[in-house]
Amino acid sequence: SALLPDGVVLDAAAPAKRGLNIMISGPSGAGKTIFAGQLATALARELNGDVAYGLIEMLPSTLATQRAQFARQVFGAGLLVPNWEVPERGEDPRTFSGILDFAHAPDGPDGVPTLGAELDLLLSKVKDKGGETRVLVIDGRCGDYGLGDSVTREYADSVCKFALNRGVVLVLVHDGITLSTSAWKYVVDLDIELAFPRVGRRRPLRATLVKNRFGATDRRPRDFEITAEQGVLFE
Repeated sequence: SALLPDGVVLDAAAPAKRGLNIMISGPSGAGKTIFAGQLATALARELNGDVAYGLIEMLPSTLATQRAQFARQVFGAGLLVPNWEVPERGEDPRTFSGILDFAHAPDGPDGVPTLGAELDLLLSKVKDKGGETRVLVIDGRCGDYGLGDSVTREYADSVCKFALNRGVVLVLVHDGITLSTSAWKYVVDLDIELAFPRVGRRRPLRATLVKNRFGATDRRPRDFEITAEQGVLFE
């Protein structure tokens, strides 16, 4: 996808890339949700399927309002909010949004909420509505919900293996700067950090590919802007 910085060529449809996991992190306002949503749409289009978009903190209605500012081609067939009114399947992916409700997610032995049941519930609902999930987004992974840099490597690995076992591409959106010692950095295949180039300058934004299991990366930051017509646009 052209949204991956540093010239990464990614064939998400290749069998070896099923279960691919991508982490996008950065401070508030750095464009993480737009970047992740547009990337998920592009990957789902390559895989001829749909996107399941799990929200931890943001409401689906808020995400819909945010996306309403952009041209249709940026996010495919658009965002579906509960209760989904599902359009007929066309060439563009549909995005099924839903809330990951930790009130129904039992804590694991380390006190961290288990995500598996909530993710399976979202995927099963998409399937019941005739959707075919090829990309799963988890938006809002942060320390306030016990899902930040303090999780064990086993826990982070189990989330990535969830995607692998279900044959979907996983996109993790982390609110804040992920520490270099974080278990998430060890388990993901691609790690993309978004940032502001310098204090006081909010545009253009900057993306850096800091990890790539499928090729080399020189950690060279690339500037980009977000436009209503094209979404993420690299300079």
